[in-house]
Amino acid sequence: MKNLTPHKITIRHEYGSEEIIQPSGDVARVSIESTVVSVIAGIVIRRAVPGEITGLPTQSDEPLIVSAHVRLAAPDRTDLFSPGELIRDADGNPIACDGLFGNL
Repeated sequence: MKNLTPHKITIRHEYGSEEIIQPSGDVARVSIESTVVSVIAGIVIRRAVPGEITGLPTQSDEPLIVSAHVRLAAPDRTDLFSPGELIRDADGNPIACDGLFGNL
């Protein structure tokens, strides 16, 4: 797996062991454009619309870990994965993720 985020990713496996995937140095990003859709009780509500993806190689045989925003902006890419649900320590700090989300 190649990590295209700027952060190390600690993945908790099905049986409790953990694997750390270090950042590769390449980062995939997506621009987010927002549109105001409503105002509720004085709070502006926006819709986020993904824009251009940068730093993402073409379809790969190698699984690529990217942010959820990048993965969701490319729903046809079955090689993209993002960190699963966060696992937190007693103080609420994220320490790992429970598997990965994928566009399978």
